[in-house]
Amino acid sequence: MLYILGLDNHFYQFFGINNTEYPRELYNYITDFINENGIDLIAEELTDDYCETLGCVSIVCEDVIENSNEEIEHRFVELNDQEREELNIASEDHSAREEHWFDEIEDALKNNWDILFVCGNAHVDSFKELVEGGRYNVKILNF
Repeated sequence: MLYILGLDNHFYQFFGINNTEYPRELYNYITDFINENGIDLIAEELTDDYCETLGCVSIVCEDVIENSNEEIEHRFVELNDQEREELNIASEDHSAREEHWFDEIEDALKNNWDILFVCGNAHVDSFKELVEGGRYNVKILNF
């Protein structure tokens, strides 16, 4: 099962020097969700480069996994600037980016892993359609 968690702001995804309230909310939500449902993989629309640029102190999903008693894999699935340039994909090209995300998690879907996918709200419906088109089950979470 793929659970899609849409965010209205990417600032929820990381702790920074002046960014603690939003990520704490997400941290608590994901921790509770994992404790109730069990998850094999957390994948997210984020890159190391983006985090560096914004001065991330830590990544919420990585922190949740580190503090969990479960074995959970983590993947950044977003293309960084260099990868987008090499593939000639504009950041506004949601469908091409979402295709890439799907490719990055399809192995886990084929193995029937339970996946929590964290992305911006703008991608929730279209990414759900894409994944369901591959005949996988999807549930949208409300945050």
